[in-house]
Amino acid sequence: GMIAHVYDDPTNTSDPTTVGQFRNAGLDAQYQYILDPHTVTAQLAYMQTEQLYSDATNPGLSDTTNVSRAKVSYVYQAKYGGSLAYFNKTGTTNIQTDPATNGFTYEAFWIPKQNIRIGAQYTAYGKYQGASDNYDGAGRNASDNNTLFLYAWFAF
Repeated sequence: GMIAHVYDDPTNTSDPTTVGQFRNAGLDAQYQYILDPHTVTAQLAYMQTEQLYSDATNPGLSDTTNVSRAKVSYVYQAKYGGSLAYFNKTGTTNIQTDPATNGFTYEAFWIPKQNIRIGAQYTAYGKYQGASDNYDGAGRNASDNNTLFLYAWFAF
């Protein structure tokens, strides 16, 4: 967890009414099964963030967000693998836009050598900024934010 006091203007710290606060608390867990030729990893995480606005900008107002994530990965013979992840963000909308966002991330990868990995990741949104359809009033749908990420990395 963390608690931070933040000035609206960090160059002027003389006015105590311009201090807001961030409070974060989180919890995560991981389980691994590693027995050749299989590796299975399951991960869970939860975090809550509360922003209390300063008396100078928005007295008495706050925003809270809750983020949950779950991921399961499988690797065969330390060469071929994939994962499926779910993410969900909810919260209040006093100052911010509706934070409600959720979706899935799919991944497939190949490890030709111990220090090289090539893969593809696809993120599909079910909801974005509070809606599945027309979330911005201009006709954009959550699925318009879907992303394909191709990668290759080398570690030494």
